[in-house]
Amino acid sequence: MSMTRNSTTRVSAKRFLLSFLLLISSSSLAADTLIIWLAEERAGVRDMAAISHPVVRELRSQLPSSLTLLTPLMDLTDQMFIDANILWQGDQDTIQSASARYSTEHILVARIIEGTRPLTEWLIWLSGDRKTFSTQGEWSAQAAEVIAFINENVDLSSIDDMTNDAFNNQSEAQPLDLAPIPGLAGYQVIIYDLIMPMDFLDATETLREMFGESAVRMISFNSGILQVNIDYEGALSGLQRELQAHPRFSEKSDARLEFTWN
Repeated sequence: MSMTRNSTTRVSAKRFLLSFLLLISSSSLAADTLIIWLAEERAGVRDMAAISHPVVRELRSQLPSSLTLLTPLMDLTDQMFIDANILWQGDQDTIQSASARYSTEHILVARIIEGTRPLTEWLIWLSGDRKTFSTQGEWSAQAAEVIAFINENVDLSSIDDMTNDAFNNQSEAQPLDLAPIPGLAGYQVIIYDLIMPMDFLDATETLREMFGESAVRMISFNSGILQVNIDYEGALSGLQRELQAHPRFSEKSDARLEFTWN
């Protein structure tokens, strides 16, 4: 997933991001969020790590309810700015600019060196204050160390939990445009009842686990309704059966590729 850039490409990309950010309403995501970017090194080769990495699951299970962990979409917009080399270099301007898309002031970068006892180098921006440290060993233990570090550096007890208000107040919700790409091959799937931020994250991650990260592209998310395009090698009926068989998706009556999230 690494991308080669020259200086002209970087300038053009940053201008594009500034234009793109104008389309996104900061009220459409919870304020108390932490975005995580992941890169890994295997046998000396560096690449982006999957958002389904076990350290992400462990962090989500251990984070306090007042803080929501977001994973990037890694669509074309993210790929234009972020690759493994940028994360490994700790390019602060680029990482913070890319993270601004997700309306969060807390940023976590995990640089994972795989092995029998994986080592993770962490970069953390907590309200803009950059800190670094490392962890090693089982993922659950590494996640616990990260949570302890965050607890020591951010007073989470003073944070009001605004997650429910932000997603339940539909009259104030604004569409979250996810840079739709015209002319996509595949099938459009609509998922309803994504009431909480974690519903959105879980649904997108579930689809990527089912069909592959590159096959699932976000089209839009607004008022709890997610539209995605799935590049599926097979008939529509096959895609429909796979979604019907998953316990988290319930097909809406009289709709072929419209589901509610359980």
